[in-house]
This record gives sequence, C-alpha cells and structure tokens, in this order.
Amino acid sequence: MVSWIDVQTLDGGVVRFRSDDGELMGKEESVSSKILMAYFPAETAESVKSKRELFNALDSYEFESLKARLETMIESGDESQTTVVESILSDLLLYAPFDLDPLISKLISITEFVGYSILRGGARYTKEELYRQLPTNPNFALIGLAWVGDEETVDQFSKWRAASPIWAEKLHCPAYQYSYEAGWELTPDNRKRELFFRTCFGLRRSPPTESAVDPSEKCASCHRALFYLNVKSVLLETAFRIPVPSAELIIPFCDLCTRISETVLEIQPSGPAKISVENLTTTQVPDWFFSADDAGGSLDVFLDEDARDPFYAAQSFSRSTCSQLGGFPTWLAIVLRNPPVSKFLISL
Repeated sequence: MVSWIDVQTLDGGVVRFRSDDGELMGKEESVSSKILMAYFPAETAESVKSKRELFNALDSYEFESLKARLETMIESGDESQTTVVESILSDLLLYAPFDLDPLISKLISITEFVGYSILRGGARYTKEELYRQLPTNPNFALIGLAWVGDEETVDQFSKWRAASPIWAEKLHCPAYQYSYEAGWELTPDNRKRELFFRTCFGLRRSPPTESAVDPSEKCASCHRALFYLNVKSVLLETAFRIPVPSAELIIPFCDLCTRISETVLEIQPSGPAKISVENLTTTQVPDWFFSADDAGGSLDVFLDEDARDPFYAAQSFSRSTCSQLGGFPTWLAIVLRNPPVSKFLISL
C-alpha cells in the first residue's frame, strides 16, 4: 500500500509526496521547495543527479527563500532537521556558488555534530564562531578553522607553530598540525601546501571477474583474498602526471581492511603494485575479519567523462557513488607511492 505525507512548503501551501520513491504530487512548486523535498527519499545515484539539476536551477531569489527555511530548521535544534540542513549545505558547496557563511556559523553554534568539510564554505562569521569556541572546545574549533583554511587562518596556524597556545594541553596534537584534518600542511616558510590532487574524476567499474593475477596472494592483515583494480596508466599520466611503467596499473586491496584504514601501495617497475609493509604496523583489524568469507577478483575501472569537485567525497557516507581518482579522500583511501615523492589518493 502506498503511503503519502503532506509537507508544508515555503509559500504556505502543501506538497504531497510518496514515501517510497519521493514522487511529488500536486501543484508545481518553487525550486527551493523541491530542493527541500529532495532530501526526504532515500538517496540513490539517480536522486543525486536530480539534486544537481535542482541546484543548477537555483537563482538568487530562490536561494534567499531556501536560506530562510534552513535558518528556521537550524534554530529548531532538532537533530533530524539540522542533519538535513548539513546535507543541503554540503550539496550547495558542490553545485551552487552562494555565500553560505551565515548559515554555517549558525549551524555550528547549535551543534558540533557536523561533517567538517562543509566548513570550507565558512568565512568571517564562521571563523568568529570557531574562535569563540576555541577555549572550551579546541579540538572541534581547530579542525573547523583548518577547513576554512583561508590566508588569515594559515597565518594563525603558523603563529601557533611558533608558540604553543595556553590551551594546548587539551589538544590531541600541536595546534598547527590540525591542518592535516583538512588535507593541507604548513611549509617551512609558512605557506599552505595541499596534500591531495584537486583534479578529480569519478570511477565506474565492471562487475568483479576472475583475477588475472596470483589468486593466492592474501591480505597481510586479515589473510583474506585480495581484490585488484585495473586502471589504464594513460589515465593516471594524463590527469595526474603520475608516471607508471606499464600500460595498466594493477592495484591490490582488501575489501575489509580498507574500511578501517588507508592502504599504502608501492608502484613496481613491472607487474601489480605491492601493498607496503607499512600497513602491517598501522592496521589493526577486528577478530571477525579473520573468519569472514573470502572474496577476491578483478575490477576494471573507468573514469567519468567529466571532472568532479575535489571535495565530492569528503563527507563520509554522503554519496551513493563516491569512488574517485584524485580529490580529497573520504575515510577510505588508497595511497599510491611512486618513490621518492609522488603520491595520489583513490577514495573507494
């Protein structure tokens, strides 16, 4: 039996939608109303595409209308509403060039349970709120400031490197090192150096096939069969300027251990990349990993035709299609090393 929910719109009207697939019923609504409605159904690849189209249609008038509704949702303090606000802000940063600083500052004044990556859209008001929280909630405030990452913030981080702040005993590490949470570091001359490629392409794959490499090779951490990504080297050389000695780069990975830790790989002169022994000292796996069923196989990887925003996958669990080459990695990452200096990241 199909169920229906009536939701009040910004103009005081009512929109009825189906709870199973989000199909809108009734009169045609404004773009801002449709955006709000788009966050009720479960997210699929198709709904992500639909949201992108809605944001592309958002003009300044519609944005002001949407902004007013989002402010009301934030002020409610209801976690279910602030979570929707966070998702909308995340997508606005990707698809619509509007000033989100007032909304972001208001949101973090209500709750600290937000995806840090949305703070990259912060500016004056967001920084003021984060500095206000610094004495009482320094870990959250420093990560937030790192994500803002503007010239003023970089200068402040360099000052903290020169002289540790008085509240440093509350920190997990020196204050200036919180920049790593946002994917950058201070250079010796106090400049900002990003630690990821801004070039970014989504990944598409074929179904798993029988592996063309040694099926007896096991994950060193959980001792299960490995998967292998097959990436055309020309893609890496053209898009990322990563020299690869063979026509195809074969990347081994464990489908379980990469869920809890990044995997460091070393590119070989020939044959598949090798999982670095560095992983043995950094990856601690749960006991149940050892008894999980073996999987393994090969995955042929293709790049999307169009580049995507480098922060598309920065919010963990926020996309149904977030695998990518380049960009800021989400909580899963494979680090490819081409000694002595080259690195890039695959988010899966």
